[in-house]
Amino acid sequence: MLLLLSLSCTDPPCPDGSIRGEDGLCYLTDEEETAADTPEFGPLEPALSAAEAVEEMERALSWGLVDAITIFDVYVGFLSQRDSDCPPMENKNSKGYSGVWATVAGETCTASSGYSYFGLALFFEELQISGEEFEGQVFTTDRWGFSMVASYELTDPDGYTFIGGGSAVHSWELMEDESIQWEAFIGGTFSYAPAGGWLGEGIDASLFMDGSLINGRRLANLQGGIGYPGVDISFEDFIFDSDVGYPVGTFRLRDSTDYWFSIELGAGGCGPMTWRHLDLGEHCIEITPVIEQLLDTIESDPR
Repeated sequence: MLLLLSLSCTDPPCPDGSIRGEDGLCYLTDEEETAADTPEFGPLEPALSAAEAVEEMERALSWGLVDAITIFDVYVGFLSQRDSDCPPMENKNSKGYSGVWATVAGETCTASSGYSYFGLALFFEELQISGEEFEGQVFTTDRWGFSMVASYELTDPDGYTFIGGGSAVHSWELMEDESIQWEAFIGGTFSYAPAGGWLGEGIDASLFMDGSLINGRRLANLQGGIGYPGVDISFEDFIFDSDVGYPVGTFRLRDSTDYWFSIELGAGGCGPMTWRHLDLGEHCIEITPVIEQLLDTIESDPR
């Protein structure tokens, strides 16, 4: 009986490729962990050298960083060409570009201007001017912004199509002390070839940004990613302070293996680069002018 009890309490053998630890649990051996982490075609290595990764980062940045105002400008340009019934607005008396519209499922309408509309959009713009009164409240700041939810294809008379699928939000406010506060979000797919730059190339994005302009000092925070044709980049804890002169935070590029090159940016736009924890040395990217160009667009007075 004692023998049988002893046998019944004995731990069963661990599966092949694993060993039993001091705590009695089974663990994969190092060899098994390596095999599980390695694709069938062999050891995983970066698809690019560190220098090539930097080139790809700067190629993406050469198209510029996304902003909601550019989307706004192109959208308003298309909607200013509409007829009263094309695209059909939810508010039949609407004469501007704000509001909700949707074409009949699967159909395209063409306005007398030659512009065509397919899909739907919810678009609302806000404008308040300091000193004006609304429902008993006197505004103390100037504020402008818009929000859009989009699923459309808008085609100009030359045959170029503005594709929008997702959302874009922007808010700009001039405070009583003359400082500017802003925030924006771009999420989804947008493209329109004649626009040039990032919109001309077409992008997929999920990027949140906010910042301020106080006594000439520019502050900006970027979180999220942008997919350009053939190259994806992302920002994490990414902060720009014009008094410092360069951004700090993590900037990444995804290679064809779906792993990321990461640079922890610091002084002079330089920092250590890693790929899957491999140390690839110190590298620099020319990113400050691109951020400043973005802020030129965002901080400009929209009133």
